[in-house]
Amino acid sequence: MRGQGALQQAITYLQRSVALSERLHGPDHPDTLASRNDLAHTYPWSGDPGRAIPLLKATLADCERVLGTDHSFTAAVRAKLTTARPN
Repeated sequence: MRGQGALQQAITYLQRSVALSERLHGPDHPDTLASRNDLAHTYPWSGDPGRAIPLLKATLADCERVLGTDHSFTAAVRAKLTTARPN
């Protein structure tokens, strides 16, 4: 959707994905963490990187707690956070 310029629609779908995953699996499930990461990754593309940073920080903290500090997904979220820039 990003490539088609439908960023607001993508954000809406990703927000629904996060909510659904939290209901089905719980907030600490890897699928929920992945959905939150995907949503955070989309905010900068929509011109709102400031919304990405708090979500990435929370997701990173949860990944470190649930998956461990050395897990590859935790490292990917950490890398994304280091490149995020506020408005």
